[in-house]
Amino acid sequence: MNRGMKINLNEVSKAQEFVKLCSTYEDDVNVYSGRYILDGKSIIGIFSADLSQEVQAEILTPDKAVADDFYTKISKYGVK
Repeated sequence: MNRGMKINLNEVSKAQEFVKLCSTYEDDVNVYSGRYILDGKSIIGIFSADLSQEVQAEILTPDKAVADDFYTKISKYGVK
């Protein structure tokens, strides 16, 4: 199930926490920043984005329970 969520990683600590969280999943996590697709498990990839702007995060998994868990956990970075 792929649905994505808009998030804001406008602080270094948020970006670091996000990457650490993504790394706990076996599935790939994509972060869309403009026309770029970044690896959500790569701190270098995340820091290459313009963190002053919203990005879209998506976990690539067929398991609805895993996707729901991921989106619940990243909701703290969600755009309000």
